[in-house]
Amino acid sequence: MLEDINKYKDLIVELYKLQANTFVLYLKSWGAHWNVEGINFIELHELFKELYKGLGEEIDRIAEGIGSLGYKAPANLELYLKLSQLKEFKGSESYDILLNSLLSDLLEIENLLLNSNKEAVKVECEAILNMLQDIIEQNRVYIYKLRRTVKG
Repeated sequence: MLEDINKYKDLIVELYKLQANTFVLYLKSWGAHWNVEGINFIELHELFKELYKGLGEEIDRIAEGIGSLGYKAPANLELYLKLSQLKEFKGSESYDILLNSLLSDLLEIENLLLNSNKEAVKVECEAILNMLQDIIEQNRVYIYKLRRTVKG
């Protein structure tokens, strides 16, 4: 059994980073949802709500995937912040800056998804590959919607 667990070590490292970054983006998009104001309030409020709800589901799927490989999913903020490359939402950013930051974060998440996917291919882990493919597709929808919003 230990041999099987060690087989997934590199994949787990990538999944930990993916989960941590996704969690930080989840909180950032939730904060944007709570604090949005201005002429595009309704459109942005709904977009941020869709984003944080979807990211919450993705975090759960990633954690379950980690567990299915015999590892414990990371579950503390200190570790998430240590593993994440994303900057936190401060609450004082203009919405142009915030939208561009969220878009940049989603592009970073896509890189992490693709890195995780490469590791899952190496160890021929079909269940994780299927999960990652679903998340990649959804992430690209979010990227499209934010790009459309940023360009106005």
